[in-house]
Amino acid sequence: MRRTFAISVCFGLLLVLASSKVVLSQDTVQTDDIAARLVEAENALTGLQGKQKDFWDKLEAASGLITGGLVAIIVFIATQWLNHRQGKAENLRREELASAERVRAEELRASETVERERDRTSQESQSSRDAQILKVQTIQGLIVYLASDDPKMVSAALVAVEALGDSALFEKLAVLFRGKGSLDAIFRVAGQRDEIFTGRAELALSQVISGYQSSIVKVSDMDGKQVGTGFFVKDGSNIITTKHVIDMLPTITVETATGAKLRARAQAINEEFDLALLMVDDTSSTHLPVDIDIKPNIFSKVAVLGIPGGRGLTARLGEITSTEANLTDSHRGMIEFRMTAEPGMSGSPVINSEGNVIGVLMGSDRNRELTYAVPIGAAQEMLQLASTD
Repeated sequence: MRRTFAISVCFGLLLVLASSKVVLSQDTVQTDDIAARLVEAENALTGLQGKQKDFWDKLEAASGLITGGLVAIIVFIATQWLNHRQGKAENLRREELASAERVRAEELRASETVERERDRTSQESQSSRDAQILKVQTIQGLIVYLASDDPKMVSAALVAVEALGDSALFEKLAVLFRGKGSLDAIFRVAGQRDEIFTGRAELALSQVISGYQSSIVKVSDMDGKQVGTGFFVKDGSNIITTKHVIDMLPTITVETATGAKLRARAQAINEEFDLALLMVDDTSSTHLPVDIDIKPNIFSKVAVLGIPGGRGLTARLGEITSTEANLTDSHRGMIEFRMTAEPGMSGSPVINSEGNVIGVLMGSDRNRELTYAVPIGAAQEMLQLASTD
């Protein structure tokens, strides 16, 4: 097609030249010139045809090589594409296999963990049962000591129960076998445990000392407002409290555990130690045991039995920090212990682990961290007066 097109172009040129020649011949151009130009055009056409023929011949000769190269390129590209697809598919398969292996490994580990936890729980359950059995057997063996009349044996048995790690049972048994032995055990254990246990021990102590309830009275003014606490030191007739509790009271009223309100009068006053001995006509109440000769020890536990804020009998545990505290020139040799006193507790008895009164609560410092008590020995003269009245 291209060859035919070239030949047509050449003939078209010849016709144009011939037409021009004719026109020129009509004017001024000679016939020889036209012939010469026709010869030149024919030669040019022949040369062009030769060149066109050479080009297409060469192209035809190289067509096989070109075709083979194109095929090779296409095959190479296709091969690379297929290899890439296969590589991606292989990587995906490997990832799926690896993921499946990880899942199986995790399932195996989870199964092993569950099995170990089951075994551990079973062992702990068995150990717990064994411990409970041992605890019951131990407590059964301690019952005979808890029921003993010897306070020391009761105390030792209760401490042994607490050592088993069952504080709740210890508190229940201390209340059940209440007495001097229970008091001693609570004091001993509270001295070794934290504040949380001390709070619970105070609740148990309040029940243990419930037998003292009839010995503690609430001191009130003529309007019935509580101003302090007192305690009987002689069967139903004499009460000890602090002097500042009854100061400025025109009339003194005491209320017993039964709710009876009795008119009281001051029988003796100790200005130096802020103590007062009251007398009432009631003879039905019991008195607290008083040990004038006891010298309290530093770091020993004590309990204060009072009626703070008009509430019922309450026990507060404290630890002695000094037995020779000097508050003022006139208040020397006080018992100092770590405890927070509440309003209404002035005049409360301070007892030791044996249940004996060793002091009379006087008050707290400004920070309400330390509390002070008058040694009961300071009331010796008043007690002698009460005993001879």
